[in-house]
Amino acid sequence: MEHVIEIIKTNSKKPKIAHIGYLYHFQKECSNFIRWRCSKFTSLKCPSVLKTSLDIEKPIFIIIDHDHVHTSNKNAVAALKLKNKMNEKAQISYATPSQIFAESVSNVPHEVLVELPKEEHVKRTIRNHRGYNDPSKPACRKELIGIKHPTVWHLIRKMKYEVASDYAKLALDDIGETNMKTTKLGQMRTTEIRLKELCARFVSGKINISDFLNSISHNIRKQSNN
Repeated sequence: MEHVIEIIKTNSKKPKIAHIGYLYHFQKECSNFIRWRCSKFTSLKCPSVLKTSLDIEKPIFIIIDHDHVHTSNKNAVAALKLKNKMNEKAQISYATPSQIFAESVSNVPHEVLVELPKEEHVKRTIRNHRGYNDPSKPACRKELIGIKHPTVWHLIRKMKYEVASDYAKLALDDIGETNMKTTKLGQMRTTEIRLKELCARFVSGKINISDFLNSISHNIRKQSNN
C-alpha cells in the first residue's frame, strides 16, 4: 500500500488529507499520533481511520485502522483541489466568479468536472471567498501604511495608471502630437489640485481616514465621468 499522503487546505483551521483516492478529515490529536476519520463517515458510516505523526503541516503516515466500505475516488480528490484553486484565485484576482470558473475548468478532464458541485454553487463559494483576506477597516493613517488592502491599493494603482496616461497625453500635446481639448487639460489639472489638497488635509489631521478615502473615490469617479 502507498504511504504517500497529501495535505489539502480547507476553510477550517484543520486541513484534510488525501491518501490513494480517499479523503480524511481531522478528528483529534492523541498523545502519539493524529487521528483522521474517513470523509464518508457520516454519509456511508465508513469506519476507516488513518493515523499520522503529530506534525499537522507535514504528517507522516503511520497506519490505517479498518477498511473502507466504499471505493476510492481520485477524481473527487482532484475536484476538491480544483475548488481550492478557484477560491485561492478569488482572493487575489478581480475577475468575476464566471471568469474564474471558466478559466479554471478549461482543459480539466470530464471525469473530474462531474465531481464538482453545481456551477452556481461553485460561483457562490468563489464570491464568498473574496473578503476572506481583506483586513479590518483602518482606524488611522498608521494602520493604513503598508497594509494589504485590496480595495485601497486597487484604487491607488488605478490613480497611478491614470496619472501616467495623462502625463503622456500632456507631453504629446506639448510637441503638437495630439488634439487634446483645453477643457480636458483643465479638468485634469483641477483634479490633481484637489487630490493634493486632500492629501495635505489628511496629513495635517483635518480629515479622518474614512473621509479621505471617500473623497478620493468621489474625485476619481468624477474624473472618470468627464
